[in-house]
Amino acid sequence: MVRERACVAIADLLFDSRCAEITKRRLINWIRTQSLESILSIGLIIFLYNKTAHADYMLPSKEAITDAITKPSLLSHMILKELFPDETISIDIQSMNSGQVPDEFDISPFFIKYSRNFLPPVYMDIIEHIESEKGVPLVKQWAFEWNKILESEGKNPSAQTLNFFYENEYSDYTVVRDVYLSDIYRSAYLRTISWSIASETISEIDGKFLAIQTSSIDLGLWFLKSNLRPNWWPMHKTSLESTDIPAQVWDLTNTIWKKQQTSMDDWIIAEASGYVYKGNILYDLEINGFFQKNTDEYNYDLELLSNQYHKINEINYDPFGTGLIFQGIIEPRSIDSFKTHFGDIIPASCFIWPLTSPRWQFWRMYRQIWFPNPCISPHLLAFQCSNKAIIVTDFEEIIGKWVDWRDILREKATANLPPLTGQYLQIKRDKINEFMQENDLIFCWICRLIKYERDHSYKQYAYSLDHRMYK
Repeated sequence: MVRERACVAIADLLFDSRCAEITKRRLINWIRTQSLESILSIGLIIFLYNKTAHADYMLPSKEAITDAITKPSLLSHMILKELFPDETISIDIQSMNSGQVPDEFDISPFFIKYSRNFLPPVYMDIIEHIESEKGVPLVKQWAFEWNKILESEGKNPSAQTLNFFYENEYSDYTVVRDVYLSDIYRSAYLRTISWSIASETISEIDGKFLAIQTSSIDLGLWFLKSNLRPNWWPMHKTSLESTDIPAQVWDLTNTIWKKQQTSMDDWIIAEASGYVYKGNILYDLEINGFFQKNTDEYNYDLELLSNQYHKINEINYDPFGTGLIFQGIIEPRSIDSFKTHFGDIIPASCFIWPLTSPRWQFWRMYRQIWFPNPCISPHLLAFQCSNKAIIVTDFEEIIGKWVDWRDILREKATANLPPLTGQYLQIKRDKINEFMQENDLIFCWICRLIKYERDHSYKQYAYSLDHRMYK
């Protein structure tokens, strides 16, 4: 988060007339001196931040910025397209990599051993998946690019920095470890993507999507502010015996449910999650909205439905522009498309992933971002980020609002505990009522209370689950 705060501070200086010119020159010169593609792109993102934040901000010329890019990549190319959408941005894929890996090249054991430590494991997972499908040695290509960067930088790889950020699976650890070697791995990954396009191993569109994932931040989510914890959230503020906490949480949740059912408010809580108690034991609550058949009888596996809700209940979107800004279109879906995994009960909301992997906002990715289930509306849905919420519309009116909050957010996490944050999705009440009437359904909550505890500080936290249904 230090890098993120530094970028915002530099962006503020760029918009301050007293120091804008010298800051611009220093930033462009800094970009020119960067030899790693991933770090260079951070400098470009600062310009994009100001362009997005201030309609009257005057960017440097396209030539001034492009001339400073000594290590171009697909990521920098797409940032340039966002900066100058009305201008032609040329691309030379061949210049973005070191050519094909020689047959005699041997992969460094260090590269393989730490590839899932200096970067999130998904990077290697993607490369291995493409290699398996296409029969092209992409892991070797990535290792080759990694080795070329080390040689040009005159560096020897060391895992010592990992020890500073991570001790073991039960201690405090830094969630985002953006150390120098991480950027070497990431820059080599960007070069491998460009080589994959040049060799026709993957398409240019697929390559651009993979490059977007390396961005430190999503520009839409960057301007979305985390709110204060809502007053209605069933949060414990008094010390209780551990045996009393679940009963108190369930009583508060039941009160929220009943109030929502009788309220004349225009909005319904369709999904939410967050911590509700923090002491020697931590409790985390999930509220999962569903539609079920209009009957008093039910025999549902609440644990299975909750698991399905959070693991396979995903929707995709078509992005506006390059995909660096979280906004786009969601196609309608039929009720039947959910029956395979949910049977006759239908989730009221679905989770969605931005195309970027915004590591500077890691807490948002832990709890996921939730939108109204597209089957609620027969129309296309559109969404974009505002300062206070992500807004979902059906092109006629706002039908959904997603908000998150954070209490005590640190760069470090403890063992396997969730972050001390929360989030919730509200859906327009009349949209839910229309959907229920058309399909003879009723709205309900399936809630899960997760208890984390451990008996020794040298162990991970064990967890237990408790479920309730409200209808």
